[in-house]
Amino acid sequence: MFGESITANGAVEHTGQLLRAAKAARLTVAISPHYYPSDHQWQFAGPLEVLMHQINMFGRADALSVDGFEGSGADFLSAYKPFINDGETIVSSPHKILGPESNDLIL
Repeated sequence: MFGESITANGAVEHTGQLLRAAKAARLTVAISPHYYPSDHQWQFAGPLEVLMHQINMFGRADALSVDGFEGSGADFLSAYKPFINDGETIVSSPHKILGPESNDLIL
């Protein structure tokens, strides 16, 4: 759905640059990967979230277990794994969207 735009704008590469810069500056990095079925319980969802729920995009079986995570549709991009799996990045659950109405990551 967004592949052409992501490629044209270099989103993967730019996100990697941000992660690299944050780690170099010793900033705390926190991510909140999607987890279903809890994401299906959101009271508000935009069209993209509805589509992602319908096709089980980023679906994984458990919020904490990584059984079956490697290579799944929910797995982290290989380019980001060195930054995420470094023992310092905060991986929170459940998934949080960008707005303050649902994000409890306070650093």
